[in-house]
Amino acid sequence: QPPAPPPPAPELVKPPWDAASLGPEPDGGVLVQFRLVDRTSGRQFGRKRRFAETETVASLFKFAQQESTAGDATFELRAGWPPRQLWPINHQTLAEANLQNQSVQMKFQN
Repeated sequence: QPPAPPPPAPELVKPPWDAASLGPEPDGGVLVQFRLVDRTSGRQFGRKRRFAETETVASLFKFAQQESTAGDATFELRAGWPPRQLWPINHQTLAEANLQNQSVQMKFQN
């Protein structure tokens, strides 16, 4: 009996926010303050940005990815006190997630 074929090669997994859209920054809307991390230097830096209330929480991940040079690295975003992970609510709008004037912190996963 011939040996069993090898298992299929794993597919490249894209970051879950890869398909998220990031609209233009509106004049009003939800203001979010970010504490981001530069992937190459490990240095933390801040950014503020407005988002439309109808954008999803996933758009915060897209913004953090672009601003921090995260590339395909896996990271999490947390907000509030005590800090809560935002990815489980990535499908909610920013208004539903009550993120107006929140500080969002980025942390790379090991």
